[in-house]
Amino acid sequence: MVNLNEKKISIKIVIISLALLMLIAALSFTNEKNTQELPGAVKSESIDIASRVDGYLKNIFVVENEFVEKGQLLLELENNDLTVQIENLTREKEQLEYLIKSASGGHQLDLKLMKLDENIRETQNRLNEAIMKISALKNEISILFEKQIIAKKDFTATKKLFDKNILSSAEFNEKLSDFEIINNDFTNAKNELNFIQAEKINFEAELENLQTQKKLFSENVSLIVGDYLLDLEKMKSNLNELENETKELKVYAKASGCIAEINIRFGEWINANKLVVKIVNLENIWIVAYGSAVDNKFLKKGMKTKILCSNGEIIMGKLASISPTMDRVKSLSGSFETVHSYTKIIIQINDANDAKNNLTPGEKLVVKIFKK
Repeated sequence: MVNLNEKKISIKIVIISLALLMLIAALSFTNEKNTQELPGAVKSESIDIASRVDGYLKNIFVVENEFVEKGQLLLELENNDLTVQIENLTREKEQLEYLIKSASGGHQLDLKLMKLDENIRETQNRLNEAIMKISALKNEISILFEKQIIAKKDFTATKKLFDKNILSSAEFNEKLSDFEIINNDFTNAKNELNFIQAEKINFEAELENLQTQKKLFSENVSLIVGDYLLDLEKMKSNLNELENETKELKVYAKASGCIAEINIRFGEWINANKLVVKIVNLENIWIVAYGSAVDNKFLKKGMKTKILCSNGEIIMGKLASISPTMDRVKSLSGSFETVHSYTKIIIQINDANDAKNNLTPGEKLVVKIFKK
């Protein structure tokens, strides 16, 4: 009798267990049925850091994917021309101070001769700079000419694809913009070369005239002219500006984050305002998912979202916004080929620490949006 009761109890337990399993399966099926699975990519705020002055890259103190703090030294440039300018201006300032003292003592001959020497030196420096610029511009024009040929080929090929409706207007306009930029750079470089060459001729004539004046002045004291327009305070101001520029040769991080890109190499000449480093702010991460026109009909702001991280973790978020337009996007993976346009869906992550610990900017993943 006892065994029979035990059997009945065991059967009831099995039946109840099976019922629970079926209920869980049914709930899971219903839950999955009420979700939409979409491909997505991890996005983050990026901070571009540009050089404020010209110079050669001397040192890089960071590498890509390294975490840096705000104010940390990233790289250092070197500009010998800037150093020479400071040395020359310092020497000229000392000479001007002597000239002022000499003039107050009646030494007009010293004053005039030193003024002429200074003008000769200044004109010679400007002539040397013009010669260096001409050489640099010729090299730049040669490089731009090659780039122009390549850009023209790319644009021609792109236009053919666009005319066949294979490429979007955005992609065509991007290539057109690239082509126009290179053309403009090439034209501007040639115009600048012509201008600098004309300046060089003027500097040569001016230098010859100053040297003639110095010779005549040295031979005939009666030609002494006591007028001079050098301003000591202005020279000090110029010197201070140059010294401040030398401080800009060191480039620091404007914010804490991860080094995403380093766009320069050792020994490379860096122009002012060139983007040198990109920092990703890992405190501000979000997801961009890509849905179809059909998806767009049922998606609503605030919908709960499950994010399937590449490391196997699952974190939660919510739908923050839906683009009202359809855009072409690059393929996110081998299983998600972009043939048509997609709606961009912005997903906000609930916990910033979850995002920081489990997601990597640029990472491709899958999100599940709960319809209810």
